Amino acid sequence: MQKVGQTYADQKGEATLKALKNINKTYEIGSIELTIRDDEIDSLKT
Repeated sequence: MQKVGQTYADQKGEATLKALKNINKTYEIGSIELTIRDDEIDSLKT
């Protein structure tokens, strides 16, 4: 899902994107590099 309000449904349930925030930050944790591109808030129904 790319836009707020979009919904995806299958036989297991339904997910709706409630909020999306672009972060694009990289963190170094020891020898690991972690890149976070975006953060999503989803609503799930089963």
